[in-house]
Amino acid sequence: MVVARNKIVIQDKIYHPPDELIFNFYCANPENLYHFIRKQIEKSFIVKGHDIQEKAFSFQKIGDLDKFKVKWEAIKDIDKFSYFRITIGLSGSSTKGFGTANVDIKVALRTEYPQDKLWQKTMIYEFSRVFWHNIFYENTRQEYTERGRVLVNDFVNKLIQYFEGIKKHE
Repeated sequence: MVVARNKIVIQDKIYHPPDELIFNFYCANPENLYHFIRKQIEKSFIVKGHDIQEKAFSFQKIGDLDKFKVKWEAIKDIDKFSYFRITIGLSGSSTKGFGTANVDIKVALRTEYPQDKLWQKTMIYEFSRVFWHNIFYENTRQEYTERGRVLVNDFVNKLIQYFEGIKKHE
């Protein structure tokens, strides 16, 4: 990720359409997914724990009903200019140990070019950057997009295996 006050950001979604993958499950103790998803983000996307931020968390208990909502965001650096921005949300509710869980997955490939220095704001720099990006870097970004799909598919497969394991124990 480029550290700069001014920068050009190019963002591509990993999947077209949909922009996000949504999974809905009915299972026992859906709130237990919190720990599983947090650990699986680290394993599937190969990010360290400190690179994952919990952006939102809410838990409500109303009588027998437990409602919860969590959103994580992780950044996986790929090279000097590009990184994956991973956003995963978990929400659901349960009553007496059974309930629903909804998991949303959004992953985007972002490329950032700094624009802080006077040289980086000139037309010559911009022409050369666009030329370099289109001729040399575009194929690399396509490979990164494909790698992102593989990482997302791994996460989804582990999530489905987890739910199949829960169904066997019910």
